[in-house]
Amino acid sequence: MLSHIGAFIKLSGDQVGILYKEEISNVRIANPRDKVKVGDRITVLVKKCDKDTGKLVFSLKDIDYSWQKYSSEICEGTTIVGIVRNKYKTGLFVEIMPNILGLANYKTGVSYGDRVEVLIKKVFPDAHKIKLEILD
Repeated sequence: MLSHIGAFIKLSGDQVGILYKEEISNVRIANPRDKVKVGDRITVLVKKCDKDTGKLVFSLKDIDYSWQKYSSEICEGTTIVGIVRNKYKTGLFVEIMPNILGLANYKTGVSYGDRVEVLIKKVFPDAHKIKLEILD
């Protein structure tokens, strides 16, 4: 079952847990239906298990292998076009490859969903972080 807060996942047997929409992807999604459908068979990580109640909370983004898949393509000093996915006081999160986000300097006039050209300034592979600069 899908709802606005996430997807309810049934394990083999009768056990059910929740995959909150914030745990589906590194990229902000408006609705869980954007990434998962009823009947999909997916692999999830058990993020939390309450032993008293038996409630389970799952994560899909914590087992995302995007970094391993794209690490050879993320090189400091290269430019790439990305999509602004979030705005914060400290800057803008730009998706440069599927599920790969970097933090760029804040730029006036840039909004969620805009395509921007960025320079990859620094890559921190162990922390899965990228420092970007938005180019004019």
